[in-house]
Amino acid sequence: MLDRVHLDRSRAPILDRVPVRTLARIVSGVALAAVGIAHFATPRPFIDHVPSPLPAPLAIVYATGAMELVLGAALALAPPGNRLLAGRMTAAYLVAVFPGNLYVAIAGIPVYPAAWQAWARLPLQPLFIAIVLWSTRR
Repeated sequence: MLDRVHLDRSRAPILDRVPVRTLARIVSGVALAAVGIAHFATPRPFIDHVPSPLPAPLAIVYATGAMELVLGAALALAPPGNRLLAGRMTAAYLVAVFPGNLYVAIAGIPVYPAAWQAWARLPLQPLFIAIVLWSTRR
């Protein structure tokens, strides 16, 4: 009976036809861009991520928000020949901002509703980096 079933993939939902790597790249880009927008819409929690010795925390938040918007767009929209570069640049950026997440956890900065969430956030950064690099490789 099953050998007679013909699946017409042209009528399948779009998500069934998009490769997982492409979907991961686009979702990562949209998520990063959304966080970038949040830097401008609600800067307070992001200001708290900036270690106190650094000057001009609001300017740093706006600069990182702009970077996240640009990198998110690059991940989601870059043509195939530029995706590897977009992935590597995004990974480098995510490594560069990781100390801010570490600072929040170690210093106990109340950015999240519960302190454990700052610690739970830390292993997500390397995971996101891995997804970005995997989804943009050739």
